[in-house]
Order: sequence, then C-alpha cells, then structure tokens
Amino acid sequence: MPATSAVHIFTNARGVSIRDTSIYIAGRDQFNIINQAPLQHEPAKTILKPHSSALFTGQQAHLNRLKIYFSLRTENNISPWRSFVIYGMGGIGKTQIALKFAEDVSGYSHIFWVDATDENTISASLKGLSSIPDAKNASVGETTESVLYWC
Repeated sequence: MPATSAVHIFTNARGVSIRDTSIYIAGRDQFNIINQAPLQHEPAKTILKPHSSALFTGQQAHLNRLKIYFSLRTENNISPWRSFVIYGMGGIGKTQIALKFAEDVSGYSHIFWVDATDENTISASLKGLSSIPDAKNASVGETTESVLYWC
C-alpha cells in the first residue's frame, strides 16, 4: 500500500476504501470485522467499542441484512473481506445498528471499532490497535499504514 493512501482514504471520513479489509461506517464511527479463518462459534474479541443503548429496539430487518451479508462463505468455508456502509441523516440509529450487530456477531477473530469523527481520531484509533496483544505478536508497527496492512 502506498504510504500516502492512508491519509487520502479518510479525508473527511466520508467514502472509505481500504484494500484487504472490511470497513463499516455508521455515522461518525467505523468498525472492522476481520475473519480469515473458518467460522468459529466463540465470541469475537471486540476492541475499543462503545456500549450500545439498552433502549435499542426494532431495526431487525437491517440487522438481518447485515447478518446475511457477512455470513456468505467461499467454497472453503472462509468469509471473504467485506465492506458495508450504513448511511443516513444524523440521529436515526446508524451507530446503534452497527453497535448491536457488533455485539451479536460471532465467528470472527476480532472486531475493531475506530472513531471516524475526523482524520485525527481515525489515525489515533488505528495506532491504538497496534498495542493489542495479537498486533504485538504480529510485530505490527505503530503507523496507520502498518495497522491497516495487518487488518
């Protein structure tokens, strides 16, 4: 990945495009679901995710659509890297849908929640991921580029 692409990818945190990863954008938040192994039935490790609202109700159709989309598998029972963007006016529940989906999903090795408020929070969140044990074990550097490459 070119060194400058990480900076230009997140300009104003609008359209996000990352090679070899799954990105979900909900309001000003973003989370990555990483799965390179066959489906597992253990809970995913969720990193840096805020709590969803205890008052969340409805939206089952949207949650079902996300579950179907991310449950698609290859012939080898591997989930390819996927992206899904949730968009709309502020205050309609985009973040809560993403949070609820992240809480309910299983079979992924990690779920990373990245604050996509602006370029600085994106960079800080990604750099923070380099300190988790699995990233350290993989010798991931503290740059956004190295974290994105690892994801």
